[in-house]
Amino acid sequence: MATTITANGINFPDGSAGSPSIGGSDTNTGLFTGADIIGFSTGGSERLRIDSDGRLLLGTTTPGNSTADDLTIATSSNTGITLRSATNGEGNIFFQTNLYAYVLSQQ
Repeated sequence: MATTITANGINFPDGSAGSPSIGGSDTNTGLFTGADIIGFSTGGSERLRIDSDGRLLLGTTTPGNSTADDLTIATSSNTGITLRSATNGEGNIFFQTNLYAYVLSQQ
């Protein structure tokens, strides 16, 4: 499928991590679409994916645990998340259910 412009928007061919649909002069870096996914690649490797269930997958194409798979982060080595706030701010992570709320906070 070629790129087409219609009254409903711009349609791009699907593409892949190694050959993204949308990119610049670096031909293996950009955005691609596929079977109900949107992906982003750098250096020909998929780095980020949003799947048909709205899950955000970083460094992986496999969702996490079925009860906690909205955001999955994976690498082949150490994995972590850094939250950086201003020197006079707070870094917070909130966990909430219908009955309880939990906060991890560093001040």
